[in-house]
Formats: sequence, C-alpha cells, structure tokens
Amino acid sequence: MTSQQGFVVGGHSETFKNHLTTSDLKAIKEAIDKATNCDFEIVNLSFGSSLNMKNYTPDYLEKCKKFYLCAKKKGMEIGDYSLI
Repeated sequence: MTSQQGFVVGGHSETFKNHLTTSDLKAIKEAIDKATNCDFEIVNLSFGSSLNMKNYTPDYLEKCKKFYLCAKKKGMEIGDYSLI
C-alpha cells in the first residue's frame, strides 16, 4: 500500500490505507465518494486525523457538522476511531 490517506477497500487497493487519517474536508468528501462506490456504509476518521472528540466549541462542531452532512448526502455514516 502507498502512503496516501484513505481507507482499505477489501485490502486490494494501492490508493487507500487502513483508516482515514485526515480531517481535510476535501479528502473526506473523496473518501465518502469512494466508500459509496464500494457499497460501504460508514467512513471512520482514525487517530491521526486530528479529530478531537472532546472539543465542543461552536466553530469545531460546525466543522464536524460539515463532515456529517457530506456523509448524509451520500447515505453514509461517518464516525471517529479513538484510543481515548
């Protein structure tokens, strides 16, 4: 596998890795599109994505809402994987 950010699709793709490790909206939209095309139901942001599940500030929640709305628009769920 390459060092590009993304997720595994059946373990066969060279353009994905195990977890989505970015919180860049453009990259998240791309991951959601790719997951949708593979009939996945959820995209998980992993540690390394800089997503902070303990940050409840209005600006940060608005950023996270954008992730949610992108996923919802495609019929997907979006979540976070953390070791907290």
